[in-house]
Formats: sequence, C-alpha cells, structure tokens
Amino acid sequence: MNRLCHIPGITPQQKAYALSTLADWYLRIGQDPENAERVLRQLVENYPDTDLASTARQRLARLPTAEHLADRREPARIKLRKGIENIGLQRTPVTLEPPPEPPEKLAARYVEQLEKHPDDFDTREKLAVLYADAFQRLDLAEDQLEQLIQHPAANPGQVVHWINLLADLQIRHGRDRDTVRATLERILELFPGSPYAEQAERRINLLALEFKRREIAPTVKLGVYEQNLGLKGRLPR
Repeated sequence: MNRLCHIPGITPQQKAYALSTLADWYLRIGQDPENAERVLRQLVENYPDTDLASTARQRLARLPTAEHLADRREPARIKLRKGIENIGLQRTPVTLEPPPEPPEKLAARYVEQLEKHPDDFDTREKLAVLYADAFQRLDLAEDQLEQLIQHPAANPGQVVHWINLLADLQIRHGRDRDTVRATLERILELFPGSPYAEQAERRINLLALEFKRREIAPTVKLGVYEQNLGLKGRLPR
C-alpha cells in the first residue's frame, strides 16, 4: 500500500482509498489502533480542507481503543446477578433495564468528545438534541446545529437534515410558525430547484398541520436543571 501511494500519477482519490483501506487492515487484522490513527492523520494532513480530510476526521472520532478491540476478540461473557426474589409479589413495577445516564453526565461526555474531535458530526447533533429536550435550552441547541449547518465539509444531505432537525426542535419548544418557516426557507435559498427544495416547500405548506398536532399532543413535564449545565465556557466551537 505504501508503494502504491508513491506511484507517479496516482490520483488523490486513489491514494485516499489506499490509505483508508490500510487503516481498516490495521484495525481489523492487526488490532492496531495506533497505526490506524497514524494513517488517518496522514490523510488529514495530505488533503486539508477536503471531503477526504473530513471523512478521515469522522473516522478518527470513532476510532476504537486497543482495549475495545481486545474485548471484541474475547468470547462474550454475560455476568449474571442475583434475581429478584418473590417477583410476583412486588408492589411496584420491576425495572430490568439499567437506569439511563443522567443528562448532565451525558452532556459532559459529549462536550469532552467534541473538545477532542470538533468535527464529530454525530456527537454534536446528539448534544444539540440533548440541550433542547433535556435542559430546555433551545438557544444552545440552535448554536450546535448552526455549527453543523455551516460546516464547510458538510454535504447537502447533511445540511438539509440538520435544518429540518432545527425546525423540529423549534416546533417542540415553542417557536412560532414564522420562525420555523424562515428556518425551512433556508433550504430553498441554499438548494434552489433541487429535490431538497421541493421537500422543504411541501413541509412549509403543511406547517399549520404540524403545529396543530403539537397543540393536541400530551406534554411531558421535564425536570429543572442548572441553566449553565455546569459547562459554561466549555462549549465547543
């Protein structure tokens, strides 16, 4: 693969494919995340400000640790714990699933991940939804989604998805119809005459129905959390 990358006349796409394949082999065959990381960083350095570099950064953000790879090689072991006695006599419902991670810890974990990997689109999107739904901070959610929408490496499909997600959150958290309409009209401005624009126009025409459904949907009262979430000054940019 290294010799292939130095053949005269090789295109950037061919070299990127070779390096990406080499990173796959380091992980899948060599169980060697350090060399996989080295190869992916080489991709970022060789093709900065390109889709190739963006894809490599996304992979770096999801790179497994050596411990994780070792765990995957080991046969799966299931730890059994003592069951609940007299389960048929319990007065309250028995919860078998582990309790969900507290929103504060989840937000802190997402922020820590983004500080290491600012181009981790998936984590930034999850953080935006968490800010809106768990903390009632639509302003912070809008900021995170805006960073994704304006990211130079985002493709049109991703941009349209994030604009629609922003509209979803605005409807869920009390923005008026004009605000949501303006959000969706950004798709018309960015991708005029495209299928994305046609879909956005259909959604705009049905906004009244979306708001009507929202009015009759049951509301769930969420807990009250610290307004700064313990993360003030640490928001990733």
